[in-house]
Amino acid sequence: MIINNKKINVNNVNVETMFVNTESFAKGINFYKLVWIFTIGAILGFIVESLFCIATVGHLENRSGLICGPFKPIYGFGAVIFTVLLYKIRHLNSFIIFLLTAVIGASFEIVCSLFEEYVFGVSYWEYSNSPLNIDGRTNLFFAMCWGVLGLLFIKHIYPFISRTIKKIPNKVGIPLTWIIFVFLVIDMALTGCAILRCVNRNYNVEPNNSFEIFLDKHYPDEFMSALFPKMTIL
Repeated sequence: MIINNKKINVNNVNVETMFVNTESFAKGINFYKLVWIFTIGAILGFIVESLFCIATVGHLENRSGLICGPFKPIYGFGAVIFTVLLYKIRHLNSFIIFLLTAVIGASFEIVCSLFEEYVFGVSYWEYSNSPLNIDGRTNLFFAMCWGVLGLLFIKHIYPFISRTIKKIPNKVGIPLTWIIFVFLVIDMALTGCAILRCVNRNYNVEPNNSFEIFLDKHYPDEFMSALFPKMTIL
């Protein structure tokens, strides 16, 4: 405590320390928590996709969604959406959570498919030949997969992640969160530009500036095909 510019100690304990804010930088649902949720969700999604690929195709394919790092953004955004929409009702019956995450996940998959088609002119998946599909953009099987993943995330994964993040000291967690955030924004922006340039090359559009020349040099069609083996230019 400071009185008349003098610090007073009570029982040899500095009273100033009693008023230090000890709340975690990731308390509740805030920007910092959601950045970590997105990042961890994107990495877990990459792992899930890789295992699913091995189980269904018999070999490993690159299932990354970004140029730099093992990230699958659709799962990162899905984890954020599940957290924001279902955090307060996470204690509901598991079957209700399963149904909610199945509907939310399938709906989000449709939105992502439309976004990729109309913004980038590409498609990463097409389910027209599968039963109970919706315009080839999702189907009942993958809706159920979203339901299972969402249930596991809300009931088990999120609580563990939340407790773990809160253990990170604020002086480390805050700057680290911003580093991760800036890196991911740049990574997603670069990936989006590389995809657009890949599409334009497919239509024989010549580069218009030094940045597009840079993209052609560092991310040619061979690189993009290897990075996104499921990508189809529409």
